[in-house]
Amino acid sequence: MKSRERVIRALEFKGPDRIPLFLALKPWDTDIVAALFFPARGYHVNERFMTRSPATYIVQRVRKGPFYQMDEFGSIWYNPGNETIGQVVDPRVIKTWNDLKDYKNPPKTDKGRWWLAKFIFRVFGKNRYRMGSLDNFFFERLHFLRGFSNVLKDLKRNTEKVKALLEKLSDWYCWLVDRWAQLGADGIIATDDWGTNHGPFISPRDFDEIMKPVYQTVTERIHDYGMHFILHSCGNIYYLIPKLIEAGVDCLQLDSPGLTGVNKLRDFCGKVAYMCVADIDRVIPYKTPREVEARVFHFIKLLGRFNGGLLGTVYADLAALNFPRENMEASVRAYKRWGKYGEYPLI
Repeated sequence: MKSRERVIRALEFKGPDRIPLFLALKPWDTDIVAALFFPARGYHVNERFMTRSPATYIVQRVRKGPFYQMDEFGSIWYNPGNETIGQVVDPRVIKTWNDLKDYKNPPKTDKGRWWLAKFIFRVFGKNRYRMGSLDNFFFERLHFLRGFSNVLKDLKRNTEKVKALLEKLSDWYCWLVDRWAQLGADGIIATDDWGTNHGPFISPRDFDEIMKPVYQTVTERIHDYGMHFILHSCGNIYYLIPKLIEAGVDCLQLDSPGLTGVNKLRDFCGKVAYMCVADIDRVIPYKTPREVEARVFHFIKLLGRFNGGLLGTVYADLAALNFPRENMEASVRAYKRWGKYGEYPLI
C-alpha cells in the first residue's frame, strides 16, 4: 500500500495496512510530507526586526543571543536565542478595539510564498500524503494580535468585536485553503493550543458561540476540496473535543495525549483520528527508551482498535526542550514495530 492511500485510509477509518508515520524532518522516510508557506516577498518589516518566516529556523540554529522578528500580521516575536519559535510580545497590533477598523490581513499575493512547498511536494510528495499548513489558527492568532489575557476578557466583554476580527481572519484562511488545493495538498494542518494541563481556556459554550462558526467556514472549504483538516492542540482539551469534531476537525495532533487522558480519548475514537507523539509532557523528557516504547504500545492497544484512526508522529524540536534523542527514536521504533490496528487484545 502506498503511503498516500495508507494515510487517507487511517484518517477515514478504512483499514490501512499499518499505522502511518509523520516524521517531520525526514521527508524521505515518512508517510506524510509537510510544507510551509513564506511571507509574501517585499512585505514591509520595521527596520528593527527580522522577517519571521520558515527560513528563520535556520537562523535560530546559528545565531547567538536573543533577537526579535515580525510576522506578516505585524506581531512582534521575541526569540531567546534557542530553537524555539519564541513568543509574541507587546506592543500588540490591536492595542484597543479602535484599532480594528485599520486592521488588515496579510496581502493575498503569491510572490515568494510557495517555492519551498512546491519543491517539497514535487520531490517527496509523489506517492506520499501531502500536508499543507495554515500556521497559527483562530485562537492563537487572536491572542497574538490582541494579547492573551485581553482575549480571555474580550470573549465576554467584547464578543461582537471578537467575532468581527474572526470574520476577517476567516477570509485569510480560506484564501490559503484555495492555494493549498491548487498546489495538490491532501490535507491541511493548523495549530490552536486550547488547553492548560487541567482543562480548556474557554468553555464549550463559548467555543460553540464564538469559534465554531468560523472554524466551520474554513473546514467546509477544506472538505469541499476533498482534503482533511488536522488540528494541533496542546493541553487537556477533553471537553472541547466534541465541539472540535462538530466544527469539522478530522484529526487531532496531540503532543501530550496524557494530559487529556488516553482512556478519555477513546470516547471519541471512530469520530476523530489522532496523530500522537509519545507524550512530551510526562514521558519523553523523563522515561527510559524502553518505557517510551511501552507508552506507544499502550496507545496502539487502546486507540488503534477502530480500523484506523491512529497515526504516529514525533516532536521535531528536541533541542528547544532538551529532550533525549534516544527517547524520540524509541517512539518511532515502537510505532514501526507494533504499528498494526486491532492486533493486541485489551487485558
